[in-house]
Amino acid sequence: MRAVLIRQTARGAFPSEVAGIGDETCFVTANVALCLDPAAHRPALERALDFIETCEDPRHPGAFAFYPPGGRGPMLVRGLPPDADDTALAWLALLHGGRRGTDRARAAFEARIAPAACLLVPGGAPPWVRRGAVRTWLIERGRDNPVDLAVNANVLALACR
Repeated sequence: MRAVLIRQTARGAFPSEVAGIGDETCFVTANVALCLDPAAHRPALERALDFIETCEDPRHPGAFAFYPPGGRGPMLVRGLPPDADDTALAWLALLHGGRRGTDRARAAFEARIAPAACLLVPGGAPPWVRRGAVRTWLIERGRDNPVDLAVNANVLALACR
């Protein structure tokens, strides 16, 4: 755990590295935050939650994106909209750290994640795509809005929480 904690950046993120390029994401930071014991790692958890909150989309309160809006900090891809995966993980971390409550999480789920659920399943869709499965992006992306199994596992974890 010490090796993980010393990597936390000044902005509170836990960095990741892809092909030798580092970035700071809501996804990685929320996953690490969920592993932190709130009693034993409170300062690191608070900094992580501060970073996660910067990833909330100001145009869609309650929805979170992979990176903070406005292009702040290191990132591999610019302009990603809020998505169900980061939103679910962010809310799980915020609940875990006691930063936000269940009522707010439930309201955000209903307002931001639930509308991304599939109402119709096209023929030829992969077997995990079922009615009610959640699409990745929380804004309209036309046909470029896949149903991802890992995204739905994180959404289900939030729904169970």
